[in-house]
Amino acid sequence: MNKQGRFALALCVGLLALILMALGTTARAQSGVLFVAPDGDCGAAGPCFASVREAVLAANRGDTVKVAEGTYTDPRLEVHITKDLAIIGGFATTDWQTSMPDTRRTVLDAGPTAGHRVIRVESSSDVTVRLEGLVVQRGNSGLAADGGGIYVVNGNVTIQNCEIVDNTATGPVGGGGGGVFLEDGSLTIVDSIIRDNHSGRHGAGLGARHGTLLVTGSLIESNTSTDMGGGAMLNGADATLRNNTIRGNSLMGVFVTSGTAVLEDNVIEDNDSTGNGGGIGLDGVQPPSVTASRNVIRGNAAASGGGVGISAGTMALYNNDIISNTATSDGGGIAAWANGSLITLVGNRLAYNVGGSQGGGALYVADGNLKLERNAVMHNQAPGTFGGAMVIAGGHVDGINDVIANNSSMAQGIYLSGGTLVARHWTLANNGDFALWANGGSARLTNTIVSSHTVAGYWGADVVADRTLFYKNGTRCGNGASCTNYITGFPAFADEEAGDFHIGSQSLAIDAGIDAGVRNDMDREPRLGTPDMGADEYWAPGALKSLYLPLVLRASP
Repeated sequence: MNKQGRFALALCVGLLALILMALGTTARAQSGVLFVAPDGDCGAAGPCFASVREAVLAANRGDTVKVAEGTYTDPRLEVHITKDLAIIGGFATTDWQTSMPDTRRTVLDAGPTAGHRVIRVESSSDVTVRLEGLVVQRGNSGLAADGGGIYVVNGNVTIQNCEIVDNTATGPVGGGGGGVFLEDGSLTIVDSIIRDNHSGRHGAGLGARHGTLLVTGSLIESNTSTDMGGGAMLNGADATLRNNTIRGNSLMGVFVTSGTAVLEDNVIEDNDSTGNGGGIGLDGVQPPSVTASRNVIRGNAAASGGGVGISAGTMALYNNDIISNTATSDGGGIAAWANGSLITLVGNRLAYNVGGSQGGGALYVADGNLKLERNAVMHNQAPGTFGGAMVIAGGHVDGINDVIANNSSMAQGIYLSGGTLVARHWTLANNGDFALWANGGSARLTNTIVSSHTVAGYWGADVVADRTLFYKNGTRCGNGASCTNYITGFPAFADEEAGDFHIGSQSLAIDAGIDAGVRNDMDREPRLGTPDMGADEYWAPGALKSLYLPLVLRASP
């Protein structure tokens, strides 16, 4: 073939390729994007489908499925995702560029008699899936047990700006995760609503068995389980819940049975339980580890531990507001029943909680090792029973720089019926007849202020207090309590009625303590030289509290 012939052949092949590309472009108006609209009418966009399930089946790996507003009821099969894919709702058939799910509601509805989930993510490979701007409703896991609305078997899944409502997890022995269930993989839920879902067992709103879970900026509300974890059940996952509202769930707000959980900046309120823990509960044969920081835990109710119930595992609570929770039995704020476990409370406010028949308005300790530091325990109640602030029935409590004030019960702020208490630099004020009444167990207290108790400060055998400032108590120590090196006089609280128990310059607590190994006070200000009694270390206005010396480096010889 001569040069002219070869050139002509190449030209023909090139033209044919261009024609085929043009045909492909006509068949699929936007490469990588599929469209779904009611009745399959997507306007000028294509390819167009009448159901999300059909679009997912037709999609290639990495495609995006855009769904127009409307309700899509498909009682046949769940949407089964096995490839990298994004499904985004909130579009209009006249506007496929801007998703507006709040006004263009895109509802995936399993139907009133459906026996299947709405969405299932499962693949042999590590797929990446994004669900955005969708309403997922009326799914039912059926005999599969878990995950009524969305079931994530594996993969990396993000649920963003979705509503997951009125889904149910059932099965022969009950199901978990009525709204969403994570079996394994990675699940991120952002700015979403999980509401009015149901479970035959745990985790009506959200359940997670393995993998990694992150939930941020979301509302988990009014979900109901027949066992525990109405809002969320975390059973082995590495979970983080941050900046969410978890409200009005039954039974319990968050239930952690194994794995590691971090709860930060959440509002956990108005949840209820018949067991241990209305807002947060810990239990399980593989004890969990939970860290809770800067949460508001309020208005929850349970038999034991209205705010937080700890039956197993370890828990650290930092700078939380645990307020206005109620228990019908013990521990209006917190109940600790975890055998030998470590429970740490630092910088929390426990206020206006109400204990039940076994007492402990703020705190009930039956077992475990508790470390308390810089907590404000105020205005809690145990009406007609023991321990307006706390009951220690077992275990060991070690407290530093805590303020226990204005709590009420039939007699005392702290009731000790078992276990051991070691307290250093506590301030106890206006807790009824007694600051501490021991009817069992032992208590060792150093550098405390005890003020305004009508009968006695410390009462009962095996109570030993060294270096105490007493003020306005009926008697200092009685019924076998031993008090040594005490003084009597004015503590000069800044504003006792307003709950400010810092001491002023006229306080007799200043420089009256002994070195008890505590280097900072309740505000984390230093204790230098001879320490003050009580939770606060007085510093004169303008005093130099810290001195930072320059770091001088010199060459090696």
